[in-house]
Amino acid sequence: MLDEKSKAVYGSAYLERLYSKFETRAQSFPSDLSPVVAAMHCALFSKRPKSRYVVGRGMTALTYLFAILPSWISDQLSLAMSGRDVCPAMLQQQTASAADVASGAGQ
Repeated sequence: MLDEKSKAVYGSAYLERLYSKFETRAQSFPSDLSPVVAAMHCALFSKRPKSRYVVGRGMTALTYLFAILPSWISDQLSLAMSGRDVCPAMLQQQTASAADVASGAGQ
């Protein structure tokens, strides 16, 4: 479990939503994780590890696509694929503060 400071930073709504999404998605994970373990083994024990290890069907094409897209587009695509529609409490506060400052600066 998280300590109280971390819970305050993330907020209970964010943590509950994240846990709920993980529970839902975990049902679609493959039961055989040996390819992931093999990739981790290669990364840990390689003299010159790769920057990325591709594991899973269709991931080679996605990795290539992410490499050629501008970072902001690949970030948005990654965020959309993750299904995260809730952000941590502290980030919400910072975003609200920045919006307040921006709206005050325009007056």
